[in-house]
Amino acid sequence: MIKVTVSLQTKLEKSPFYYAVLHWIDPIKKDQYKWKSTKVRYVDEKQKRLHNKAEQEAENKAEEIRKTFEEELNKTSIDKRQEILFTDYLKDWLTSVSNVLAETTIGGYQSNINSIIFPYFEPKKIKLSEITTLDLQDFYDQQYKLGKSARTVLHYHNNIHEALDKARKTKLIVNNPADDCQLQRPKQYIPQIYNSSELKAFLEKIADTDIEIPVMIASFYGLRREEVLGLKWNRVDFENNTITIAHVVTVTTINKKRVVVKKDIPKNNPSYRTFPLMPIIRDYLAELKVKQEENKKIFKNSYKNDENYVCVNIEGKLIEPDFLTRKFPKFLKENNFRKIRFHDLRHSVGSMLISKTSLRQVQEWLRTLKCFNNTNLYTP
Repeated sequence: MIKVTVSLQTKLEKSPFYYAVLHWIDPIKKDQYKWKSTKVRYVDEKQKRLHNKAEQEAENKAEEIRKTFEEELNKTSIDKRQEILFTDYLKDWLTSVSNVLAETTIGGYQSNINSIIFPYFEPKKIKLSEITTLDLQDFYDQQYKLGKSARTVLHYHNNIHEALDKARKTKLIVNNPADDCQLQRPKQYIPQIYNSSELKAFLEKIADTDIEIPVMIASFYGLRREEVLGLKWNRVDFENNTITIAHVVTVTTINKKRVVVKKDIPKNNPSYRTFPLMPIIRDYLAELKVKQEENKKIFKNSYKNDENYVCVNIEGKLIEPDFLTRKFPKFLKENNFRKIRFHDLRHSVGSMLISKTSLRQVQEWLRTLKCFNNTNLYTP
């Protein structure tokens, strides 16, 4: 049942009457307001007795309006709820969560719902109250037949399940039909590892390219794309020999536009972590810092790195996620290297270290990294 509250207001510049301002929470559209005249004329506070009498009368009238409106609202809302289409609900739900979730999350939701889920269900005109497990299962099965991976279909399912769970909690539906769907289990990715000779050739070849910086740093720390691109110079501590992951740069699609998202990582987030600064990377970053300072002097006001990022081009412009994503596989193909993922570089470095030192020393290094990292370094 929808509960309606009321408050007494005036708008004397337009009307001499008291107004009942009705407020209720719509299960989908959230806060709703409506103004209704009590038809009780406002009396100036200077006439205290008459003012108090008019205000009391207006309050009584406002309560009558509230009760009547609440009854009518609940009577009609039941009928309206039964007529809500599943696709209309998804659009309203997406709007309702857009102000409370991270941009990257919203971008993923918009992409899944607007591009895949909505086009499938819209022609079917299925009502929210009538959507079944079978309807959803048919959708998932079709996605599998179209060649979508189990992980991708799982993303669709998570979006649908979350939206329908909101509908269940707000009494728009009795049960969540997504609960009983059968989904394929995503295959565990097996990292592709370069041996020491392949990795040595790769790192030599990557030198002086426009993606050298993120590749070099990520190779030795197993950083995700958004983590290495978000590294800032104030998080590289040459004195204490540490490097801290405290900021990320990622990209998403909002309202059909590609948007770069930059944000700090809260200290209580497991992704916020500090690594020991490896000697080889310490020397590399020290050299890089000198080069960037020289570039800053050369380009003067044209140098763009106001935000102090490490991964920038010669003009100080940040290396953006989409650029790295495009260039990395292109570089591998053009230079006849085996195809690997960006994150696979971390595992490859482990194999190179083994060839240069003892297994025990490598294990100690990896264990040291793990102590500084709350996440599983071997997780793809």
